[in-house]
Amino acid sequence: MARRGVPPGDRQIGGPNPVDVHVGSRVRLRRTLLGMSQEKLGEAIGLTFQQVQKYEKGTNRIGASRLFAIASFLRVPVGFFFEDMPGETQISEVSEIAPVNIDFMTSKEAVKLCQAFSRIEDQNVRTNLIQMTSAIAGEVENEQAA
Repeated sequence: MARRGVPPGDRQIGGPNPVDVHVGSRVRLRRTLLGMSQEKLGEAIGLTFQQVQKYEKGTNRIGASRLFAIASFLRVPVGFFFEDMPGETQISEVSEIAPVNIDFMTSKEAVKLCQAFSRIEDQNVRTNLIQMTSAIAGEVENEQAA
């Protein structure tokens, strides 16, 4: 049986639509990076924290006007929520950047790293840090392949 109110192309038996899950995970990512609780986001846009939780899990689909309100409150463009979508949910490849591990990005370590990085004022230091981190990650990938 199809879910009520879901367009025929979006129907999936046994789980939320992958696009809804991705958009919800991006809401969670941005909210977490800002150090904001689900309750605070919910209050700002007229929802309970349980409703925010359902959006973040992809259980409930976020309507366009609500997504716009969330984007405004979280200070990101609406397109932010659709960035880095897994290949099977994308219409076309829009970026050559490697996909981001959303679970890591919402971890305490990643949030602390982003907060510390944002306090570095010297652009050269930021650039060197990114290059160093990329080099270390490349070495790890090469060692695992061997």
